[in-house]
Amino acid sequence: MAIDIKSVEKIIGYEFKNTKYLEEALTHPSMGTTGSPSYQRLEFLGDAVIGLAVSKHFFLAKSHLSPGQLTSLRSANVSNHKLARVAARLGLYHHVQGTNIRNSLKQADKFEKEVREEEEEWLVYGGAKGPKFLADIVESIAAAIYVDLDFNMQKLCPILEKSLLKPMLTLKDLGKHPQPIIELYELCQKQGKQIEIECESERDGYKNHCIASVYIDEKLFVSESSELKKNARFNAASAALSKLRPKWETPANDGDGDYETEGEDEEELHDHGLHDQKKKWTKTIYGKRGEGLD
Repeated sequence: MAIDIKSVEKIIGYEFKNTKYLEEALTHPSMGTTGSPSYQRLEFLGDAVIGLAVSKHFFLAKSHLSPGQLTSLRSANVSNHKLARVAARLGLYHHVQGTNIRNSLKQADKFEKEVREEEEEWLVYGGAKGPKFLADIVESIAAAIYVDLDFNMQKLCPILEKSLLKPMLTLKDLGKHPQPIIELYELCQKQGKQIEIECESERDGYKNHCIASVYIDEKLFVSESSELKKNARFNAASAALSKLRPKWETPANDGDGDYETEGEDEEELHDHGLHDQKKKWTKTIYGKRGEGLD
């Protein structure tokens, strides 16, 4: 299937001097053997290019923002979650050429329909999950434009802002749907607590799944699992926040708020000088779906 170059150029608002870059950006790895031209090399470059373009945009346009806010904005605007929605709404995946990608295209069709039915036009987090190749082709097309411009970042940025990066998600958007992991780190930082999220993979029958564990001050706080690592981290952070917010986000809190950890007993409390403040710690109990708890 030949790529309709003119249609894609119209979508992204850029006319290529050398169309081979766009052809490569829309060529799925299934088209050839290892080393054959495909979007993978451009995707590698595009990941960095988009990150730099977004960073430059907010650095120049929002001089009053803190480094933490700038980081949050960049993360939201370069995420696979956002870029997959761009590819779906622009219909870019219809122009990808490859062999044995019928199932991927069906998944993309389904994702596009789900995205258009979402309550909010641009969800920052949550909602339908798109096939990864959707975000890949946005990154590869961004890189293709960059290379065609002789690596001129100054010319690239306004082109991306009008197409592949549109709309730029703002702090107001993030405020509606705060990213649990970022929010958890920021909350613990305010309280002077050390926070870590560690992941390990386990095999359950024929499937692998990831267990993400939240540690606060090197003590296990909560764990959640999912087949995908990023979903496990997301779920673990959300679970931790639901337990911490009521304890820490109160006017009377001075930064030394108590929190529950899994498996902390009376002897350990003595060691930490917290015996007089002991509470009844709660544990998450895991069981197979459908099993009752006596």
